[in-house]
Amino acid sequence: MLDNLFTGALTSLRNDADYRKLPPRGPPTDLPALSAEALEALQQTVYGQQLDLKSHAYHSIELAEDHATPRPLPLPDRHDVAGVHIHSIDGSNQRFDHASFYFIIARSALVSFKYSESPDKPYTNHKTLDSAGLLLVDGNAFDDNLYSHVRRPASGSENFDLLALALDPEGLSEPLLYRHKAGAANSNPGSQALGLAVSLQQNLELALLRDVPFHQRGVCIRDGPLFSTSVSPADTVSGLAPVFQWHEQVLVSVSKRVSESTLLLELLLGQSDLRDHWFPGQNITRSTLESVSTDSVLLPRIMSPGDRTPLVRAVPRARRKVVDQEEELAPLVCYYLSRSRPHRYIRMEVPQFMWERDCEKVEWALRLVAWQHELGRKAPLIQMQADRCCQLTSEISRLRWRATAALHNSNLNIPEVYV
Repeated sequence: MLDNLFTGALTSLRNDADYRKLPPRGPPTDLPALSAEALEALQQTVYGQQLDLKSHAYHSIELAEDHATPRPLPLPDRHDVAGVHIHSIDGSNQRFDHASFYFIIARSALVSFKYSESPDKPYTNHKTLDSAGLLLVDGNAFDDNLYSHVRRPASGSENFDLLALALDPEGLSEPLLYRHKAGAANSNPGSQALGLAVSLQQNLELALLRDVPFHQRGVCIRDGPLFSTSVSPADTVSGLAPVFQWHEQVLVSVSKRVSESTLLLELLLGQSDLRDHWFPGQNITRSTLESVSTDSVLLPRIMSPGDRTPLVRAVPRARRKVVDQEEELAPLVCYYLSRSRPHRYIRMEVPQFMWERDCEKVEWALRLVAWQHELGRKAPLIQMQADRCCQLTSEISRLRWRATAALHNSNLNIPEVYV
């Protein structure tokens, strides 16, 4: 159980009498801290845009198909799904917040569905990966025994290689020890704890791509955008490297947060002919579009239920380095609007090389994702199952009780954080 990873750390809490004899100090400076890139990601949406939505999200953006009109996306029939394996990867994280330290737990889940016209068990299975971290704010909160119960970077390294640790079964058997970075652009300890939690989670999700059976015909639905905001460009390229081996599987990243997306808005800002095509006779100008902050305002005017928009090659400004290192991973993005009421949009992304290798297979994969979305109504059905498998509600509840009891036993009278 994840809460057991903190047993040693909880036994290392100082008692109140010893704590008060020490001068105030922060954590040791030789401990790793969250990178500047990860701290910057805290000020961005899931698509890498600044939270005020005023700056452009994309370095480059253009249509990837030879048509501009949203078209119906047919749902698959029984023959299309017979023998198909559908996978989904999702993740979550939780924190125990205290004024002196933060306990962080993260989990990712890979769920698989198999569809068959004849009995062929098992029809579903799942796998999870867990990780834990400890963000130290007060250098006096724990005694030196703490270092026997946590993991520190390998000798000669200043920071952890989170993706490599996620791929190592023994790499995450202890909490990863980090320090709060005072004086950073975002020095709020709670924000840095959140950034660490998201980094742990997203690296676990990338690691699970290696467990997708790439020889099976089907699709893998990954939650969120293709490029994770809290994973370094180098680790993003390394984490996505296995998908180049996939010839039967198609990777489709699916996001539900359309209200944060400005994909079509930025496309229209640069293409006046497309404005006239989508909004004929409405005299849509740049100034008109500059008053709009999200695609959710545009989509109802150009899409009907069951439609998908044309694929758009969109390189996020915040993740331009990923495409600089591996151009074939450039995201091709479209929206789909569900047929069933209440109608809901999802945003789908596929790597460019998969479309160039076999566009018909990608179109078939998008149809499978749309079908799963109709079944799940709020989100693709298998994605909702993966979300349930990665939840940490009971784990964080146990951790809170254990941490509260340990603080009481040590009589360490430090005020709690209000959350």
